[in-house]
This record gives sequence, structure tokens and C-alpha cells, in this order.
Amino acid sequence: MAKDIRISCPLNGKLVPLNSINDPVFASGAMGRGIAVQEPKGQVLAPFDGEITVFFPTGHAIGLKSDDGIELLIHVGMDTVKMNGEGFTPKKEAGDKIKKGDILLEFSPDAIKKAGYETTTPVVVTNHADFGDITIELDGQSITAKAPAEDANAGPVEKDADDSQYDGLPDEERVAKLIMKYVGGPDNVRTAEHCATRLRLIVNDKSKIQEKKVENIDGVKGQFFAAQQYQIICGTGFVDKVTEEFIKLKPSLAGGGGKEAAYAEMSLMQKISRTLGDVFVPIIPVLVATGLFMGARGAILSLGSEWDPNFLLMTQVLTDTAFAFLPALVCWSTMNKFGGTAVIGIVLGLMLVFPGLPNAYVVGGAAAEIAEKGLTWVEASALPEYAGKTPIPLDLGFVNIPLVGYQGSVLPALVLGIFAAKFQQFLKTFIPDMIDLIVTPFLTLTVSMALASSLLVLSCTAWSK
Repeated sequence: MAKDIRISCPLNGKLVPLNSINDPVFASGAMGRGIAVQEPKGQVLAPFDGEITVFFPTGHAIGLKSDDGIELLIHVGMDTVKMNGEGFTPKKEAGDKIKKGDILLEFSPDAIKKAGYETTTPVVVTNHADFGDITIELDGQSITAKAPAEDANAGPVEKDADDSQYDGLPDEERVAKLIMKYVGGPDNVRTAEHCATRLRLIVNDKSKIQEKKVENIDGVKGQFFAAQQYQIICGTGFVDKVTEEFIKLKPSLAGGGGKEAAYAEMSLMQKISRTLGDVFVPIIPVLVATGLFMGARGAILSLGSEWDPNFLLMTQVLTDTAFAFLPALVCWSTMNKFGGTAVIGIVLGLMLVFPGLPNAYVVGGAAAEIAEKGLTWVEASALPEYAGKTPIPLDLGFVNIPLVGYQGSVLPALVLGIFAAKFQQFLKTFIPDMIDLIVTPFLTLTVSMALASSLLVLSCTAWSK
């Protein structure tokens, strides 16, 4: 008879039965027996001595193995793989030896909630069939997941006759080939990716999937459709290997995800709209917030309210900063969208509003008065009352171009961000890894700054007319 085990809970919070949570995979016990933790406090601690077998790159899921053979999966939150690591700070790595009480992961429950996901965390023993009752305890709380009663009528699952050709293969290769066979073959699979426990597929024709045969593959723990994806449960660690072998059967799946598949189906205008949305949506909230405050301040002042000049200045700092440095926000978001390094985007955007260049808003405000007096920009720049209110004259010999900053501009920052991201990716194709950290950012900034200077000169020719 299998032995009963007791495990300390790796998170602080409220223990609840596993079958009470919203995730159908964990609630059904397909991933193993255990419990769930509601309102976890933000740390994952080692519940026993052992090692980390899997630490998912996004930090949301950890696989552990104790010195006496207990395999434990901790999945922080529901669908938190979609957060791409935001709010998660790993303190250990896969392969590390651990002692009971070691901090494995720190995470922000508030960040999870803000992203729209649940913080409830399943904690399950994935090799539960090796044990009897499984009890997980925490500060006087304890929940026992009972061992299932043995079914005397249960027998081995009958396999297709031609499945025997895969019997001598490594488990991950055998499972991958059988999955490919029963989901309708390579032509029926559009994308393949995985999370901590599941192979996630988007297929062309759902009717071609033989769901029962997929579920009966030795190594598959369950399958279901969710969010337009066919999800096949393989388990922590094993799913990585299965996915790798699965993609070998159709190499074009490498790097493909559901978003890319949906993008490929769009028209040109839809692609442009989607790209612009991906760039500007992340910065809209801060612009809306500061814009609303700006409107409220204007309404109050229009009613005759008088404010202390210093207090008024502080409100201007609050409302005007985002708009004054808008190119930096746009360039940062564009670099993120097109796969560049975000901090390079910030630097390039800030260069467009460098304090040494006259502020475009100030120059624009003085333009009407200067024109009314019949002065040129060069003549006005020589007068002390217009110090800092006129463009900087750039004499190229054949033409005199007045330069101003890019405050409030969007298009130059967008173009610069796209160029910098693509140029950085190009550099990475041939620059050796050992010098990539220094050389690639240096060349990206240098060439992009040269392009930005050219854009600055070209755009400012309008001031000379």
C-alpha cells in the first residue's frame, strides 16, 4: 500500500480544496493531487529539502523534487503565463539544490490582480500515484487529498495497432509524434507553444482531432479546448521536451504563437492599425490621466480661482511632463513592440527633447509675436527678450536652418524607434556574443542618433520658411 505523505505549504495564505478553484485542469486533478492557496502573500518558500527541476522563464511556475522523491508543482495564479514575467522575481534557478525555507520566488499579488488574473495558486504533487493520502499543512491549517479508490475493472488502454512503431522512441519523441498523428497531422497545426504544463495548439480544423486517442497517449494527462487553443496536458518539465520534439515535426512552427497566426490573417490596413495600437495603447492611460487633470485645472482657473504660483508650477509638472517627453514614451513603446531594447528607445526619445534644444511649445508661443513685429528668427534671436524662445540657427553654408526640439511630436519618434529596433536586430546577427553587450547598444545609439539628427534638420526646415 502506498505511503501517506505530509508537506508544508510553500506559500502563506488560505488553504482551499483543489476542486474548488476556477481552473478546470487543476480542479479535475489532471495535474495531480494537492490544494490551492487563496490570497498568497507574495513569496514561495521551499517546502522540503531537494532540488528545483523546472523554473519556467516567466517565473510563474516552479517544479520541485524532494530528496525522498516527491514531485511538486507550484503554479502562481491563473493564466499568469500571459504576464510574461512582469511582477515575478525568481530567487533561484532550475537545477539549484534547496533547503526547506529557502526563498524560491517573490511576486506581486497586486500586479497579478491589476493584470486581470486570479492569485489563487495550485500546489500539487504530480507523481501522486506513488503515494496514498497527501496532506498539505500551514500554520494549523491542513487539507488532505485522499488517494483514489482502486478500480478493479480498470485495465490498460487499448492502443492502435500502428502505434507500436513508436514504442522504442524516447518518451518525449513518442508523445510528440502520437499527438501530431491524432491532431490531424502537420497540415492541420497552425501554431504550437507551451506554458508550464500544457502544449497549446491552434489548428485549422477541430473536427480532425481525435480527442480520446490524444487523451489515451501514455504521457498525456488530459486535453481540452480553451481560448481558441487545443491544450494538451503533459506536465511540468516534460511539456518543454514534448514541444521541442513536436516542432521538429513541422519546423515552421518554431517561434510561432497564437498572436502571430491571428496577425497573418489580417489585411494590410488591419496590420497597420494593430501595430499602431500595440505602440500607443500602453501610453494612452498616462496621457488620459494627465489630460483629465489638465482639463480640470483649466476649468477651475477659468472660474476665477487664484492659485499660488509655486502650486500652479507643481500642477504643470504633473500635467505637462508626459506631453513634453512624449517622444521618449513613443520611442520606448515602439522599441518594445519591434523587439528592441527598451532603454535604448528611452534614450533616443529623450534625445529628441534634449534641454539644449529650444522647447517647441515656447518657440511656437513666441512665433506670432515675432511675426507681428516683422522680425526674422535670426533677428529675434539677437534680442534679449527672446532668449530661449527662438530656434537655434544651424548654418550649413548654403542654407540657414533653425532647430527646435520635438516636444509633443509622435511621427519622428515612431520612425526612429522602428529603425533602431530593426538595426539592433541586424547587428545581433553578426556581432559576437562576448562583445554584444557593449558594441550593439553603442552602434545602435550612434547610427540612430545620426538618423534622428537628419530627421531633426529636415523637419525644422519648415521654420525657415
